[in-house]
Amino acid sequence: MRQMKNTISFITLIAFTFWLSCGYDTVCAQVNHFYGKMSRQELEVYLSRSMVTDFDQLNRGKREYYDLINLAAKSNARCMHNCYGLGYASELPINKGYFDSVRNTVQDIGAAYAKLGQEPPLVGAAIWEKVTHDVDSVWMSDEVVNTYHVQKRRFIFDSIKYVNDKTTGRATPDISRLETQMYFYYLATRYIDCGIETLHMGIIEDEDHNDAGHVATWGLLCKIRDYAANHNRGLVLLNADSYGVRLKNTDTLLYDYCIVPTRVSGYYSGNDSTWTSMWNYHESEFGGPGQIAHTDCSPYGKILGGLSPLGWYAETMPYQVWLDNTLTSNCNCLVAATCYTVYGFDEISWFALQTEEYRNKWLCYAAARVNELDKNCHFVMPARKIFTRHWTYYSAMNGYGFNQENAIYHAWNDKQNDCEPNSNVNLRELWGDGDDVGVVVYPNPVKDLANIVYTAPPGKIVTIKIVDIIGKTVAQFTNGNNRGNCTWNTAGVPTGVYFCTASAAQGKVGKFRITILK
Repeated sequence: MRQMKNTISFITLIAFTFWLSCGYDTVCAQVNHFYGKMSRQELEVYLSRSMVTDFDQLNRGKREYYDLINLAAKSNARCMHNCYGLGYASELPINKGYFDSVRNTVQDIGAAYAKLGQEPPLVGAAIWEKVTHDVDSVWMSDEVVNTYHVQKRRFIFDSIKYVNDKTTGRATPDISRLETQMYFYYLATRYIDCGIETLHMGIIEDEDHNDAGHVATWGLLCKIRDYAANHNRGLVLLNADSYGVRLKNTDTLLYDYCIVPTRVSGYYSGNDSTWTSMWNYHESEFGGPGQIAHTDCSPYGKILGGLSPLGWYAETMPYQVWLDNTLTSNCNCLVAATCYTVYGFDEISWFALQTEEYRNKWLCYAAARVNELDKNCHFVMPARKIFTRHWTYYSAMNGYGFNQENAIYHAWNDKQNDCEPNSNVNLRELWGDGDDVGVVVYPNPVKDLANIVYTAPPGKIVTIKIVDIIGKTVAQFTNGNNRGNCTWNTAGVPTGVYFCTASAAQGKVGKFRITILK
């Protein structure tokens, strides 16, 4: 009995000491160590509750910084993608305290999760498929020097890009070149030192033109994984914009999982394939506006399988889809189905310019729909991401103009009850059938100029009317074309809620709610 009491006292003392080490106002969460391995079931737990949380232009002291962390913690996001990234900025911030900011954010995220008694998430960063000329100012770390057995010096921009590339500002790295491998290893190990545990490696197809069989890429990734095995929780998950990449003449997969665009279906009717195609929707062979479906350009059912770097075999590797924000593709595969690429359409701008009701319902729909199309697929929630149409940020947190915080909780926690695709979320009903009149207004909320886009059956004269909440008309436009747009100058219009209607003879009326902020 005495021995038992002593044992209990000893355990209690250990627990009490552990609690004290966390602080009086903090609940410590159990932290697992991965030891370089993770089962498929564990991986899918993390992938199933992921969000994009871009901390660019945020830092300690900003309200949005803490609201973003709290959104992730309160919803218990298991993976926070692309919190930071290097490659596309006009100048490298490495010599300006960049990695100190990364470390601070990882620590703040961990503290927020610990207060709720939750294990910290996998915090992610990106090593994009671009490099800027000022990499010449970055000194190699001791880790790079010791691993590659070179003398310590600055990196060389011209030795990273493709040999025949005459670009002087920003260029695509050639992964087959030793300088590129050393620079990517430098970034990866610096990120890992800050607590980063998942790395997005960008568009591998752009970087490996000279890497036959992906041998050089595989060597680099192995070095990164070996380094991570002795840091943090003993693991870093590596992903890329890809449908799956295998090592030369083997079934070995290079990446632990991949992330590709959602490929929202719609009808294209303009010259700007990166923008118009994403919001000027009409009925098409792929379904109604905003639908997620099997198309020639969607990834569902097309991801490769093989031997995972995590130690197990899969006929199809787990993967994720997110709302893309690239503005570079000239290929309209939404209707032509002539290209097979994993990037290139500005989906986040389309999403951000929908009504709040539509965004909320669509997130619920998307989270369930992608898994219905392919059980290996998981939807990544947009928490904060660059909104490329207006070069500002879409923020899901309540109070930043978009307000999808509750919708994310709902989609993750109540999905099994009422988020089944095409049951409670009738996107066609929200937008109207193909014979109806449709109208979209953006940006919404609007501060000055509102762009009104409408569509109606051929041969109809369309009348656009804007009314206030008591039905008083404040603006009106008429157009003889069945498709078009007009601009409404809201100068002098009071702050409040308004309704935009588009009507045509013998046609139903399209409606859109607008909020004006001054």
